[in-house]
Amino acid sequence: MSFKLDFNICQSDCDTITFTETTGEYILGVEECCKTGYGYSTNPIKSNVTATRLTFTYPNGTTVYEDVDCGYLPPVYACDSFVITDTPDPNGSIALVASGASIGTAIKITSTEQMVIDLVNAVNASSDIHNYSATWSVDGLDYTVTICDTCGGLNSNGKTVDICAWNLVVDKTELTLSGANGNEAWCFDLTTGKIDGTLVDNCFEDGVYIVTFEIDVTVDQQTTQYSVTKRFLFDCLSNRCLRELILLAAKPNCPCNSKDIHDKIQLHRTNIESANILFDNCEYDCANKLIQETQKFCSNVCLDCE
Repeated sequence: MSFKLDFNICQSDCDTITFTETTGEYILGVEECCKTGYGYSTNPIKSNVTATRLTFTYPNGTTVYEDVDCGYLPPVYACDSFVITDTPDPNGSIALVASGASIGTAIKITSTEQMVIDLVNAVNASSDIHNYSATWSVDGLDYTVTICDTCGGLNSNGKTVDICAWNLVVDKTELTLSGANGNEAWCFDLTTGKIDGTLVDNCFEDGVYIVTFEIDVTVDQQTTQYSVTKRFLFDCLSNRCLRELILLAAKPNCPCNSKDIHDKIQLHRTNIESANILFDNCEYDCANKLIQETQKFCSNVCLDCE
């Protein structure tokens, strides 16, 4: 098994973070780079994910939100499949039509397999326009093509795709998509009200956070767990302080010492950059200490301009 669970977390603002699952999803013949993702070989299938959990360890070492179900499931799209059976006839063509518009066409020139590949590639090449994707598989003489609506959400269920085939053996003339679970995105927001940890004015404290993402995959009533742990550097409060210092220095009648303010702006900016460089070089403890010191820096700066 080559499965690699992955995710990312970024700060939308100082009191909100956005979780995004970045695990790949394998598409035969289209994204060979996603052999570590859902659906490849013996890797888990996305629709078999039955629970997801998060664990947060704050910069001060406090672990919160431990193994808590975050109410998120990867989006499962509405799909349907049809089968093209290979024949010795060298001619044939096929077109897929959704809402009166073509979403993919192909002509049989060399082989049924090449025609199927061309059809799948045609659908995926314009998926940004019509919001459909395609995959294929083969079993003997039967080529199965699966069409999915990539918009996600329950509204995708029930959509139809017409199959217009000439001189081909096809088991259907119309697809009816189904199976969408209602999730439309691979991300969700978490606020300080949802995570009971170390807060600063209802904001996430600056520092290095350790986050574990875990999923349950259930097949035939047997559940397997997969997890991944990553570190993230939050620096929103320090950057907000930097903006306040810059605005302060720009005021013409500020009673604060101008040179002192400009010196502190430069030091503050350097410390933020240094903390990020340390983090990128896996010096997590040093990055954590520096960004926390930087966050506290504002309390020692004259901010009494009006």
